[in-house]
Amino acid sequence: MPIKIIMSKNWAFIVTALIIFGSFAPSIYGYSNKTDYFESVNVQDETTLKCYALGRYGVEETEITLSFEEAERVYNKLKELQVEMNLNPFSEEAQKAKVEYVDLLAEKDLIHNSLTKDDYLSLLNSQWYNVRKKIPINDLPRNGGIASSFICSVTSGGMGTLLPPFLLPRPRIGLSWIGRGVYDAAATAVGSLLLARGFMAIGEQTGIALGFTGVGLTYGTPFGPVYGLAGYALFVTVNAEYIETFPPNFPPEISDENPRTGSSNIPVSLSELSFRINDPNGDRMSYTVTTDPYIGSGSGNLKSNGVYTVPVSNLQGSTEYKWYVSVSDGQDTTEKTFSFTTVFDAPIISNPFPSDGSDNVQVDISHLSFTLSDPQGDLMDVTVETQPDIGSYSGSNVNQGTFNIPVSGLEYFTDYKWYVNVTDGVHWKREIFTFTTLPKGVIVLYPMDDSYVSSRIPSQIAGELTYLAIKNGGSGNNWAAQPVIKFDISSISSKADIKSATLNIFYRDYGDNNPSGRELTIYRLKGDWNEDTITWDNMPVHHNEVTSSIYAPNSPSNWMQWDVTSDAQDVITGQTENYGWIIKDEQYWGGSGIPGMYCNSKEYGENIPYLEIGIDE
Repeated sequence: MPIKIIMSKNWAFIVTALIIFGSFAPSIYGYSNKTDYFESVNVQDETTLKCYALGRYGVEETEITLSFEEAERVYNKLKELQVEMNLNPFSEEAQKAKVEYVDLLAEKDLIHNSLTKDDYLSLLNSQWYNVRKKIPINDLPRNGGIASSFICSVTSGGMGTLLPPFLLPRPRIGLSWIGRGVYDAAATAVGSLLLARGFMAIGEQTGIALGFTGVGLTYGTPFGPVYGLAGYALFVTVNAEYIETFPPNFPPEISDENPRTGSSNIPVSLSELSFRINDPNGDRMSYTVTTDPYIGSGSGNLKSNGVYTVPVSNLQGSTEYKWYVSVSDGQDTTEKTFSFTTVFDAPIISNPFPSDGSDNVQVDISHLSFTLSDPQGDLMDVTVETQPDIGSYSGSNVNQGTFNIPVSGLEYFTDYKWYVNVTDGVHWKREIFTFTTLPKGVIVLYPMDDSYVSSRIPSQIAGELTYLAIKNGGSGNNWAAQPVIKFDISSISSKADIKSATLNIFYRDYGDNNPSGRELTIYRLKGDWNEDTITWDNMPVHHNEVTSSIYAPNSPSNWMQWDVTSDAQDVITGQTENYGWIIKDEQYWGGSGIPGMYCNSKEYGENIPYLEIGIDE
């Protein structure tokens, strides 16, 4: 990340900022360890400071005018960083200096708008120099392969062998080396003498240099031979476990798929699939396309940026097709899966009630229902059967619409199946739905309102979201998130003998750190609210007494249950108003990466929250 600083007050400093991480870095970038020089110029009142960084599509330049003192501050912070990196690039002081340096660039608007502070920090923490930290080569990503360069400088060293074992500083036709991928792994750096590019090769490797001039040595140790070489070559090629190129290689991009992924009602006459491929580095690419169910495939080699097509045929109606595109530039491979559904020919059965797979269905439901439609608008014949038998239906030449099937005699805690068969005279469709009734003496209620409030955006309304977030506020600029939930329990008689009440919420996922074992407390709210308006700014206060608390499960995909029996009894008997509850993570988190939990809301559609009330019948 070079920076050019032009300063007034009788001095001009042109500073090339290169942090030297190890002995190989200079050959990669082609820069010297000497980083500044001074030249006398006329006095000026202002200072122009430019910052260059290698971005995705080339060198990005940012320029700003500062006072002499502010520019000098940037310069001094850069020198401080260089000192710390030269002393020990892995020390806490060096890491702190990196962050302070990049923060200062951001403060002075010297970071190009196409990049972020993390992008700049990544330049100061390149993956290959993890080897210097005694990290086993097995911990590095397997990004290996072959890299080559013409008319270049080359340095290599580490555990391994050089052939011939001793090189004098004179031209030779060629040489080779074998490096080992262990602690103090072999590492090779190659930098082009003609272009601003090169590569690092780490770990198990074999290398060949042709037209080499330089020095080298193999030296035996009790732990095995070590080698080192440095010089210039007409051609170098290395096959290694891990290779990092400079500028970095960006993987190919796949876009503009047609049909668009997720689209429906695609005609069965579709004759081709198409997609666009693009390589940010301008490399030639190879691609393959496959389909499932099979309707065609295709491939291409050494292709430039553009749109490519694959012929398809024999599509069937009412079918979902997936197609897989894989594109490689020789170093990185990008894969994407697309899907589409052809036009429906057969009748469509949808919106079952109870929903398929439902649990805790009331035994007093009076009907099953579903929606029936036909893409061509044909009249249909339909039958419905249940198992165990609780009702049935048969109809001929019916129009599309919603059908209600009377049922009776449901038993507690019983699994039921119901079968819907429909035909339009040409196409036939069958759906099987299931549900389970609740245990005897149990009432299950689903939320009338649920949402969460967050101090991150105090005015945010989250009632339509499919998740409920739970997060501790921590310290500093961190933010909190707290779910609120309410049920309509007016249908339960005030004379009912309430034995238990349990709030059940499904824990779907987490962000940052795992919240396993964190205490989650629930409080009864004092004021009314609804999910369409509640925010952090206007949420009602809650009672001071904790209703109950639990500890977060070890992993997601688990139900969480709070005992709210006393609150439910008070509401049902009329001793208090029904305003629902708020849930909090009140266990203080002092650092960054605060665990955030994501739970299903009623909008998610499945595994939604419910209140289970046990009564004595």
